[in-house]
Amino acid sequence: MFTFYIYQHYLNPADDFWNANHIASLWGIGLFMDILLVLVLTVMVLSAMALSQKHYAGAMMRLGGLANAMDKIDRVMIWLGFIALTLLILVTFVSVVGRTTIGQSVPDDISFAEWAMVALVALVLGTIQGRGEHIEVTVISDMLSERGRLVLRLLGVAIGVIAIGRLTMVSLDKVSDSFLELTYGSIYDLPLWPPRLVFMLGTCWWLARIAIQVLLLPMVIKTQAQADLSEYDWVLTPLLPKDSGNEIEDSGEFAILPTGEGEK
Repeated sequence: MFTFYIYQHYLNPADDFWNANHIASLWGIGLFMDILLVLVLTVMVLSAMALSQKHYAGAMMRLGGLANAMDKIDRVMIWLGFIALTLLILVTFVSVVGRTTIGQSVPDDISFAEWAMVALVALVLGTIQGRGEHIEVTVISDMLSERGRLVLRLLGVAIGVIAIGRLTMVSLDKVSDSFLELTYGSIYDLPLWPPRLVFMLGTCWWLARIAIQVLLLPMVIKTQAQADLSEYDWVLTPLLPKDSGNEIEDSGEFAILPTGEGEK
């Protein structure tokens, strides 16, 4: 679907000045978006199946398996973000030391730092969404019931789909528009499109994760209303985090839980 859209709007015909890398990047975007569409449609079907008491157990088992696979992908994205952060720190550090000691910084250090910053932010947006780790103001939601908080979350992600969907389409146009542009201030005339491509892919991944939550939350609202919440087996993280807005401190050594269980 998206591959055909990109072919119709950007590759038929392709700009005469585009090279093989430009065309391949557009095909790659289309393929990546189609894979994400299949993922979202799969969650939609399983969410619909879970609404039926007959198919609930099987659907939740499949969603749990999908969540486990998503967790592995998230770990890869975190490592990629860590690599981008490491490169950002190294380039900045070496440039500062070089200017101080020998009067020479890393060539194009500012451009490389900007590229690393884009990768760092874009690659982990979907992971943060799936884990519910965005910064939130919970003054109102803390006063609501469990069902009220779920409904409020559904409203928030529904608005998010519209906003991030628009951002994704604008980013797609920016990728093709920047094929012949150079990074501002680059000494070696680095192209502008690679960081824009990474940002576009990151927003696509983020959009897919928000869309998945839009599909899962109505099912959760309905099934939790019928279940004993104390026995509700949550298997959806990181497709959908169980809690959003609870203050949980987890440094890797200690976890202070909102249930009052203390440190562990």
